[in-house]
Amino acid sequence: MLNRLTGVRAVAAIFVVFFHFGDSFAAFFPAFGILRPIYKSGDMGVDLFFMLSGFILSLNYLDGFQTISPRSYWKFLRARLARIYPVHLFTLLLLTGFVFSARGAGAKLNSAHYTAFTWVTNVFLVHIWPGFNRGLSWNFPSWSISSEWFAYLLFPLFAFWIGTTKRPYIWIVLALSAYVVPCFFGIEHNPTHWALLRVTAEFVGGYFLFQIYRRGWKCPLPPGISGALALLICAVCTYFDATRAYSLPFFALLIWGLAVNTEGWLAGPLAVYWGQVSYSLYMTHGLCQIFLNRALPVGHFVTSSFAIRAGLVVLYLFLIVVAAVLTYHYVETPARHRLNRAEKGMVPVKESSVSPPLEEEQSAEA
Repeated sequence: MLNRLTGVRAVAAIFVVFFHFGDSFAAFFPAFGILRPIYKSGDMGVDLFFMLSGFILSLNYLDGFQTISPRSYWKFLRARLARIYPVHLFTLLLLTGFVFSARGAGAKLNSAHYTAFTWVTNVFLVHIWPGFNRGLSWNFPSWSISSEWFAYLLFPLFAFWIGTTKRPYIWIVLALSAYVVPCFFGIEHNPTHWALLRVTAEFVGGYFLFQIYRRGWKCPLPPGISGALALLICAVCTYFDATRAYSLPFFALLIWGLAVNTEGWLAGPLAVYWGQVSYSLYMTHGLCQIFLNRALPVGHFVTSSFAIRAGLVVLYLFLIVVAAVLTYHYVETPARHRLNRAEKGMVPVKESSVSPPLEEEQSAEA
């Protein structure tokens, strides 16, 4: 199960990357524009991440929080910070250096995105919370990490209720409806303003989805069909300017199906590897886009020869891949291991059951 859930993270991250780079590729090759309804749905990869994270958190931690203490709560939050914060801080500092260098060189920047206030709120992971929210700022994909941190803080506080609910299928419908219904009235057009509603609804949906899975209920659709229907609904809704949130039930079915059916290409070594790298890919591709827009702006090459345009697409993809792989191996993994080892040295052995083995968490956590 864990391998396939890890593998689908790679699909979600790549979906987000093409959401941000799709228009550039279509400018190089106009025929690519026929896929616009698909790649313009790529931001829904974040929603898949959120629901998958709720499912995996429940898998790893739900039983351990049937009782809660300050120490177990802190241990959980420390493990979550070890998972998300090193790459977040690394990309923030990298972008800070780039911004100061660009300003020193007299380059024009959107000053509203790079203020001292938003920098501080980014450091504390509250930049998308009410009262601190100034829209997208600094490393723009990190809005979802701020949202995840909010969900992490809440999870242990109502884990007991999640673990004892008698009708999880009702609660998953209510949780997703709490976001889907307002989207029908247009809140999706300002996604960062409603980020905490989005993350809470989808995380809670993931929590109760895990309860359905654990009870051994049969998933009504194979994961391939669920994924195809989710993609189709996203594309159709994008084309007709309707809310893509209608695809969320099919994302839930996809996760459920992958958890039940443990075989398939998503369990293969390549998919699992890129699932592990997916967080670094997600957090660094925005920096790559900022750099490439400055160094190799698309508008300068749209009339170039086919070979040059194809070469630039390959170069774009190469830089995105290299940035993700290097960040994963030299920032994310060693920092997480170091922080987790420090935690193990601080906590008595008898409490070790609160957290899963590092290898399990590394392969599954979204």
